[in-house]
Amino acid sequence: MHKAIFFDFYRTLSPSDYFRHLNQDQQTNISKLVFSEASTHYWEWLRGEIRANDIAKLIGENLSLTTEEVLSHFDFGCRRVELSPVLTDFAKSQRAAGVPVAIVTLNFDVFSEIIVPHLNLSERFDVIINSADFGSSDKRELFLEAMQRLGLGDDATDCLLIDDDSRWIEVFEDLGGKTKHFIGDEDFTEWLAQTTV
Repeated sequence: MHKAIFFDFYRTLSPSDYFRHLNQDQQTNISKLVFSEASTHYWEWLRGEIRANDIAKLIGENLSLTTEEVLSHFDFGCRRVELSPVLTDFAKSQRAAGVPVAIVTLNFDVFSEIIVPHLNLSERFDVIINSADFGSSDKRELFLEAMQRLGLGDDATDCLLIDDDSRWIEVFEDLGGKTKHFIGDEDFTEWLAQTTV
């Protein structure tokens, strides 16, 4: 049994994009403007240095939309976010068995303000660490904060991370933890059948 299990959110617990309801041209323009890792706005937003209102204004100026219209799209998109049934069932079963479960995510203010309450994530996970709330885009710092809140100190031995990003897999392993590189629900189900958790 693991001491704790840590889940990434975007492209792990959830496959959903916040703007998938918009047309393809709009999605492409927003991705280039905001969600490219080359965008300074992307990292500033992840660290909580700017907020959804600032991003909405920027997007609106480029897509001929008002700030309020973009914020409405944020709200609508966040409320349509779906969760991986396989991972949520796994988290539920582990928590029922007494294993603490946590979300550690590089994410935006809208995650904490809309998605977390909408999906009742605080009721499903013992700890939720969002980069925008913590003020850091260094996931090592976020892992350490989550471990502290769970009373684990700074030793990830016998802890498990499930994440789609190999960069953070390596970081967690450097902290002494075990990892599962998340590819999709089917792969995870196959892995789980062959693994003693």
